Amino acid sequence: MSIEFKKEVIPTSYLDAAQGFKEVFQNLEIRTDPLTGRLASIMDFPMRKFKLTKPDLSDLVRRSLEMGCPFCPSNLEKVTPKFPSRIIPEGRLNHGEISIFPNNASFAPYCAVAAMGTQHFVEIGGFSPDLLFHAFQACQLFIKKISDYDRRVKYCTINWNYLPPAGGSVIHPHLQPVADYYPVNHFRELLDASRRYQRRNRTVYWSDLIEKELEIGERFIGKTGKVNWLVSFVPWSRWWDILAVFPGSRPVPDFSDQDWEDFVQGLNRILKFMSDQDYYSFNMTLFSTIDEKNSFWPHAHLTPRFPLPPLGTSDASYIELFLGQTTTAFPPEEVCQQVKQYF
Repeated sequence: MSIEFKKEVIPTSYLDAAQGFKEVFQNLEIRTDPLTGRLASIMDFPMRKFKLTKPDLSDLVRRSLEMGCPFCPSNLEKVTPKFPSRIIPEGRLNHGEISIFPNNASFAPYCAVAAMGTQHFVEIGGFSPDLLFHAFQACQLFIKKISDYDRRVKYCTINWNYLPPAGGSVIHPHLQPVADYYPVNHFRELLDASRRYQRRNRTVYWSDLIEKELEIGERFIGKTGKVNWLVSFVPWSRWWDILAVFPGSRPVPDFSDQDWEDFVQGLNRILKFMSDQDYYSFNMTLFSTIDEKNSFWPHAHLTPRFPLPPLGTSDASYIELFLGQTTTAFPPEEVCQQVKQYF
Protein backbone atom coordinates (compact mmCIF):
# COMPACT_ATOMS: atom_id res chain seq x y z
CA MET A 1 0.00 0.00 0.00
CA SER A 2 1.48 3.37 -1.00
CA ILE A 3 -1.22 5.87 -0.13
CA GLU A 4 0.22 9.05 1.33
CA PHE A 5 -1.83 11.95 2.66
CA LYS A 6 0.48 14.86 1.86
CA LYS A 7 -0.11 18.29 3.34
CA GLU A 8 2.10 21.33 3.79
CA VAL A 9 1.39 24.15 6.24
CA ILE A 10 2.46 27.53 4.88
CA PRO A 11 2.45 30.60 7.18
CA THR A 12 0.87 33.78 5.76
CA SER A 13 0.31 37.23 7.25
CA TYR A 14 -1.33 40.59 6.62
CA LEU A 15 -1.67 43.94 8.39
CA ASP A 16 -5.21 44.09 9.76
CA ALA A 17 -6.88 47.51 9.47
CA ALA A 18 -9.44 46.53 12.13
CA GLN A 19 -6.58 46.10 14.63
CA GLY A 20 -4.64 49.26 13.81
CA PHE A 21 -2.69 47.45 11.08
CA LYS A 22 -1.30 44.91 13.49
CA GLU A 23 0.29 41.95 11.71
CA VAL A 24 -1.99 38.92 11.81
CA PHE A 25 -0.59 35.46 11.13
CA GLN A 26 -2.54 32.60 9.57
CA ASN A 27 -1.70 29.11 8.37
CA LEU A 28 -2.56 27.95 4.86
CA GLU A 29 -2.64 24.19 4.41
CA ILE A 30 -2.04 22.74 0.93
CA ARG A 31 -3.24 19.16 0.51
CA THR A 32 -2.49 16.74 -2.34
CA ASP A 33 -5.02 14.12 -3.38
CA PRO A 34 -3.37 10.70 -2.88
CA LEU A 35 -4.89 9.33 -6.10
CA THR A 36 -4.91 12.13 -8.66
CA GLY A 37 -2.43 14.65 -7.26
CA ARG A 38 -5.09 17.39 -7.37
CA LEU A 39 -4.49 20.21 -4.87
CA ALA A 40 -6.82 21.89 -2.38
CA SER A 41 -6.27 24.74 0.05
CA ILE A 42 -7.57 24.54 3.61
CA MET A 43 -7.69 28.13 4.78
CA ASP A 44 -8.88 30.27 7.66
CA PHE A 45 -11.74 31.63 5.56
CA PRO A 46 -14.21 34.16 7.04
CA MET A 47 -17.17 31.96 6.02
CA ARG A 48 -16.48 29.81 9.08
CA LYS A 49 -17.41 32.75 11.29
CA PHE A 50 -20.89 33.11 9.79
CA LYS A 51 -23.70 31.04 11.22
CA LEU A 52 -25.69 29.40 8.46
CA THR A 53 -29.42 29.99 8.56
CA LYS A 54 -31.62 27.89 6.34
CA PRO A 55 -33.78 30.34 4.35
CA ASP A 56 -37.57 30.24 4.16
CA LEU A 57 -38.14 28.46 0.87
CA SER A 58 -41.92 28.89 0.79
CA ASP A 59 -41.80 31.79 -1.68
CA LEU A 60 -39.44 29.85 -3.98
CA VAL A 61 -41.76 26.84 -3.89
CA ARG A 62 -44.83 29.02 -4.51
CA ARG A 63 -43.23 30.73 -7.51
CA SER A 64 -42.09 27.42 -8.97
CA LEU A 65 -45.67 26.12 -8.81
CA GLU A 66 -47.03 29.30 -10.39
CA MET A 67 -44.61 28.86 -13.28
CA GLY A 68 -45.91 25.33 -13.75
CA CYS A 69 -43.90 22.32 -12.65
CA PRO A 70 -43.22 19.93 -15.56
CA PHE A 71 -42.50 17.03 -13.18
CA CYS A 72 -45.72 17.12 -11.15
CA PRO A 73 -48.19 14.34 -12.11
CA SER A 74 -50.72 16.75 -13.62
CA ASN A 75 -48.15 18.00 -16.16
CA LEU A 76 -45.57 15.26 -16.61
CA GLU A 77 -47.44 13.22 -19.23
CA LYS A 78 -48.27 16.33 -21.25
CA VAL A 79 -45.04 18.32 -21.29
CA THR A 80 -42.05 16.02 -20.76
CA PRO A 81 -40.38 14.39 -23.79
CA LYS A 82 -40.32 10.69 -24.63
CA PHE A 83 -37.65 8.32 -25.83
CA PRO A 84 -37.92 6.87 -29.32
CA SER A 85 -39.68 3.51 -29.18
CA ARG A 86 -36.53 1.73 -30.36
CA ILE A 87 -34.84 2.79 -27.10
CA ILE A 88 -37.70 2.70 -24.58
CA PRO A 89 -40.80 1.13 -26.19
CA GLU A 90 -43.16 2.84 -23.72
CA GLY A 91 -41.55 6.25 -24.31
CA ARG A 92 -40.84 6.75 -20.62
CA LEU A 93 -39.51 4.32 -18.03
CA ASN A 94 -41.85 4.14 -15.04
CA HIS A 95 -40.80 2.44 -11.82
CA GLY A 96 -43.07 2.92 -8.83
CA GLU A 97 -43.33 6.66 -8.21
CA ILE A 98 -40.37 7.37 -10.50
CA SER A 99 -40.71 8.42 -14.14
CA ILE A 100 -37.65 8.61 -16.40
CA PHE A 101 -37.68 10.59 -19.65
CA PRO A 102 -35.08 12.30 -21.88
CA ASN A 103 -33.28 15.42 -20.74
CA ASN A 104 -33.85 17.91 -23.53
CA ALA A 105 -30.50 19.57 -22.73
CA SER A 106 -28.22 16.59 -23.32
CA PHE A 107 -24.44 16.83 -22.99
CA ALA A 108 -23.91 13.07 -23.56
CA PRO A 109 -25.46 10.47 -25.89
CA TYR A 110 -28.04 9.47 -23.27
CA CYS A 111 -29.06 12.03 -20.65
CA ALA A 112 -32.27 11.47 -18.73
CA VAL A 113 -34.33 12.91 -15.90
CA ALA A 114 -35.81 10.77 -13.14
CA ALA A 115 -38.72 12.68 -11.58
CA MET A 116 -39.11 11.50 -7.98
CA GLY A 117 -42.60 11.02 -6.56
CA THR A 118 -45.69 13.18 -6.60
CA GLN A 119 -44.68 15.73 -3.95
CA HIS A 120 -43.47 18.96 -5.55
CA PHE A 121 -41.06 19.96 -2.79
CA VAL A 122 -39.27 17.73 -0.29
CA GLU A 123 -37.14 19.36 2.39
CA ILE A 124 -33.53 18.17 2.39
CA GLY A 125 -33.98 16.01 5.49
CA GLY A 126 -37.44 14.75 4.52
CA PHE A 127 -36.74 12.14 1.84
CA SER A 128 -38.13 8.71 2.65
CA PRO A 129 -35.78 5.74 2.23
CA ASP A 130 -38.34 4.08 -0.07
CA LEU A 131 -38.45 7.05 -2.45
CA LEU A 132 -34.65 7.26 -2.60
CA PHE A 133 -34.33 3.49 -3.08
CA HIS A 134 -36.78 3.40 -5.98
CA ALA A 135 -35.23 6.49 -7.57
CA PHE A 136 -31.73 5.00 -7.71
CA GLN A 137 -33.09 1.60 -8.71
CA ALA A 138 -34.99 3.26 -11.58
CA CYS A 139 -31.79 4.96 -12.75
CA GLN A 140 -30.06 1.59 -12.69
CA LEU A 141 -32.83 0.07 -14.83
CA PHE A 142 -32.48 2.92 -17.31
CA ILE A 143 -28.71 2.53 -17.53
CA LYS A 144 -29.06 -1.24 -18.04
CA LYS A 145 -31.58 -0.72 -20.85
CA ILE A 146 -29.36 1.83 -22.56
CA SER A 147 -26.19 -0.25 -22.26
CA ASP A 148 -28.03 -3.28 -23.68
CA TYR A 149 -29.36 -1.15 -26.53
CA ASP A 150 -26.09 0.61 -27.39
CA ARG A 151 -22.87 -1.34 -26.83
CA ARG A 152 -20.76 1.81 -27.24
CA VAL A 153 -21.93 2.95 -23.81
CA LYS A 154 -19.10 2.30 -21.34
CA TYR A 155 -19.58 4.85 -18.55
CA CYS A 156 -22.43 6.14 -16.43
CA THR A 157 -23.17 8.65 -13.71
CA ILE A 158 -26.21 9.32 -11.54
CA ASN A 159 -26.42 12.99 -10.66
CA TRP A 160 -28.45 15.21 -8.34
CA ASN A 161 -28.73 19.01 -8.41
CA TYR A 162 -30.93 19.78 -5.41
CA LEU A 163 -32.40 23.31 -5.57
CA PRO A 164 -31.07 26.43 -7.37
CA PRO A 165 -27.75 26.92 -5.45
CA ALA A 166 -26.74 23.51 -6.86
CA GLY A 167 -27.82 24.37 -10.40
CA GLY A 168 -31.26 22.80 -10.08
CA SER A 169 -33.71 24.58 -12.40
CA VAL A 170 -36.76 22.57 -11.27
CA ILE A 171 -37.76 22.38 -7.59
CA HIS A 172 -39.51 19.00 -7.90
CA PRO A 173 -36.90 16.42 -6.77
CA HIS A 174 -35.24 14.59 -9.63
CA LEU A 175 -32.09 12.65 -10.45
CA GLN A 176 -30.24 12.76 -13.75
CA PRO A 177 -28.83 9.42 -14.97
CA VAL A 178 -26.30 9.69 -17.80
CA ALA A 179 -24.92 6.92 -20.04
CA ASP A 180 -21.90 7.89 -22.10
CA TYR A 181 -19.36 6.66 -24.62
CA TYR A 182 -16.60 8.62 -22.92
CA PRO A 183 -15.81 9.48 -19.30
CA VAL A 184 -16.19 13.20 -18.58
CA ASN A 185 -13.08 15.07 -17.43
CA HIS A 186 -13.16 14.36 -13.67
CA PHE A 187 -14.27 10.80 -14.35
CA ARG A 188 -11.38 10.26 -16.76
CA GLU A 189 -8.99 11.66 -14.16
CA LEU A 190 -10.25 9.15 -11.58
CA LEU A 191 -10.17 6.22 -14.01
CA ASP A 192 -6.68 6.92 -15.33
CA ALA A 193 -5.28 7.46 -11.83
CA SER A 194 -6.93 4.25 -10.54
CA ARG A 195 -5.40 2.25 -13.40
CA ARG A 196 -1.95 3.77 -12.83
CA TYR A 197 -2.17 3.00 -9.12
CA GLN A 198 -3.04 -0.64 -9.80
CA ARG A 199 -0.22 -1.06 -12.31
CA ARG A 200 2.28 0.49 -9.91
CA ASN A 201 1.18 -1.21 -6.69
CA ARG A 202 -0.63 -4.37 -7.87
CA THR A 203 -3.48 -3.44 -5.54
CA VAL A 204 -6.72 -1.49 -5.92
CA TYR A 205 -6.61 2.12 -4.73
CA TRP A 206 -10.18 2.14 -3.37
CA SER A 207 -9.59 -0.90 -1.20
CA ASP A 208 -6.30 0.55 0.06
CA LEU A 209 -7.95 3.92 0.70
CA ILE A 210 -10.63 2.43 2.94
CA GLU A 211 -8.08 0.32 4.81
CA LYS A 212 -5.82 3.34 5.35
CA GLU A 213 -8.65 5.68 6.40
CA LEU A 214 -9.93 3.08 8.85
CA GLU A 215 -6.43 2.77 10.29
CA ILE A 216 -6.01 6.55 10.69
CA GLY A 217 -9.56 7.14 11.91
CA GLU A 218 -9.63 10.89 11.19
CA ARG A 219 -11.96 10.99 8.17
CA PHE A 220 -13.73 7.61 8.14
CA ILE A 221 -17.36 8.23 9.13
CA GLY A 222 -18.76 4.71 9.19
CA LYS A 223 -20.44 1.99 7.16
CA THR A 224 -24.04 1.29 6.19
CA GLY A 225 -24.04 -2.35 5.24
CA LYS A 226 -21.05 -2.65 2.93
CA VAL A 227 -20.98 0.97 1.74
CA ASN A 228 -18.13 3.01 3.23
CA TRP A 229 -18.61 6.69 4.11
CA LEU A 230 -15.73 9.10 4.61
CA VAL A 231 -14.84 12.78 4.24
CA SER A 232 -12.47 13.39 1.35
CA PHE A 233 -8.93 14.30 2.37
CA VAL A 234 -8.94 16.77 -0.53
CA PRO A 235 -12.46 18.23 -0.77
CA TRP A 236 -14.11 18.94 -4.10
CA SER A 237 -15.96 22.03 -2.90
CA ARG A 238 -15.74 25.24 -0.88
CA TRP A 239 -17.59 23.52 1.98
CA TRP A 240 -16.72 19.84 2.32
CA ASP A 241 -17.03 16.63 0.35
CA ILE A 242 -18.39 13.29 1.52
CA LEU A 243 -17.40 10.14 -0.32
CA ALA A 244 -19.47 6.94 -0.47
CA VAL A 245 -17.48 3.95 -1.77
CA PHE A 246 -19.35 0.83 -2.86
CA PRO A 247 -17.78 -2.55 -2.14
CA GLY A 248 -15.71 -3.99 -4.99
CA SER A 249 -15.64 -3.17 -8.68
CA ARG A 250 -19.15 -4.41 -9.52
CA PRO A 251 -20.62 -1.65 -11.74
CA VAL A 252 -24.01 0.04 -11.33
CA PRO A 253 -25.82 -2.19 -13.87
CA ASP A 254 -24.98 -5.17 -11.65
CA PHE A 255 -25.90 -3.59 -8.30
CA SER A 256 -28.16 -5.64 -6.03
CA ASP A 257 -31.14 -4.28 -4.12
CA GLN A 258 -28.99 -4.61 -1.01
CA ASP A 259 -26.37 -2.29 -2.51
CA TRP A 260 -29.00 0.41 -2.99
CA GLU A 261 -30.51 -0.18 0.46
CA ASP A 262 -27.08 0.23 2.06
CA PHE A 263 -26.38 3.39 0.06
CA VAL A 264 -29.77 4.96 0.75
CA GLN A 265 -29.45 4.27 4.47
CA GLY A 266 -26.23 6.29 4.61
CA LEU A 267 -27.44 8.99 2.22
CA ASN A 268 -30.50 9.53 4.38
CA ARG A 269 -28.26 10.12 7.41
CA ILE A 270 -26.07 12.57 5.50
CA LEU A 271 -29.13 14.55 4.37
CA LYS A 272 -30.44 14.70 7.94
CA PHE A 273 -27.04 15.94 9.12
CA MET A 274 -27.08 18.62 6.41
CA SER A 275 -30.58 19.71 7.38
CA ASP A 276 -29.61 19.96 11.06
CA GLN A 277 -26.60 22.10 10.05
CA ASP A 278 -28.95 24.41 8.07
CA TYR A 279 -27.60 23.44 4.66
CA TYR A 280 -30.45 23.31 2.18
CA SER A 281 -28.93 22.49 -1.22
CA PHE A 282 -26.37 20.00 -2.54
CA ASN A 283 -24.80 18.29 -5.54
CA MET A 284 -24.15 14.59 -5.83
CA THR A 285 -22.61 12.39 -8.53
CA LEU A 286 -22.21 8.62 -8.51
CA PHE A 287 -19.48 7.42 -10.91
CA SER A 288 -19.46 3.93 -12.43
CA THR A 289 -18.21 2.09 -15.46
CA ILE A 290 -20.62 -0.18 -17.30
CA ASP A 291 -18.58 -3.38 -17.34
CA GLU A 292 -15.02 -2.67 -16.20
CA LYS A 293 -14.36 -4.85 -13.17
CA ASN A 294 -10.83 -4.20 -12.19
CA SER A 295 -9.17 -1.04 -10.85
CA PHE A 296 -12.18 1.25 -10.41
CA TRP A 297 -14.82 1.01 -7.69
CA PRO A 298 -18.15 2.86 -8.03
CA HIS A 299 -18.39 5.75 -5.63
CA ALA A 300 -20.37 8.93 -5.03
CA HIS A 301 -19.31 12.45 -4.09
CA LEU A 302 -21.76 14.68 -2.21
CA THR A 303 -21.20 18.31 -1.28
CA PRO A 304 -23.48 21.04 0.08
CA ARG A 305 -24.11 24.26 -1.82
CA PHE A 306 -24.87 27.47 0.01
CA PRO A 307 -24.51 31.09 -1.11
CA LEU A 308 -21.73 32.70 0.90
CA PRO A 309 -22.94 35.12 3.60
CA PRO A 310 -23.54 37.95 4.08
CA LEU A 311 -24.30 38.95 0.44
CA GLY A 312 -25.35 35.60 -0.99
CA THR A 313 -22.22 35.32 -3.15
CA SER A 314 -21.78 32.17 -5.24
CA ASP A 315 -19.58 29.57 -3.56
CA ALA A 316 -17.70 28.95 -6.83
CA SER A 317 -15.34 31.43 -8.49
CA TYR A 318 -12.54 31.46 -11.06
CA ILE A 319 -10.45 29.53 -8.51
CA GLU A 320 -12.70 26.48 -8.78
CA LEU A 321 -14.10 26.94 -12.30
CA PHE A 322 -10.95 27.84 -14.24
CA LEU A 323 -7.94 27.18 -12.03
CA GLY A 324 -9.37 23.86 -10.88
CA GLN A 325 -8.25 24.51 -7.31
CA THR A 326 -10.58 23.89 -4.37
CA THR A 327 -10.45 26.29 -1.43
CA THR A 328 -12.25 25.29 1.74
CA ALA A 329 -12.60 26.56 5.29
CA PHE A 330 -13.69 23.21 6.71
CA PRO A 331 -10.94 20.71 7.59
CA PRO A 332 -12.26 17.25 6.63
CA GLU A 333 -11.28 15.81 10.01
CA GLU A 334 -13.60 18.26 11.84
CA VAL A 335 -16.48 17.50 9.46
CA CYS A 336 -15.99 13.78 10.03
CA GLN A 337 -16.46 14.14 13.80
CA GLN A 338 -19.74 16.02 13.22
CA VAL A 339 -21.16 13.56 10.69
CA LYS A 340 -20.14 10.49 12.73
CA GLN A 341 -22.88 11.32 15.25
CA TYR A 342 -25.44 10.36 12.58
CA PHE A 343 -23.96 6.89 12.04
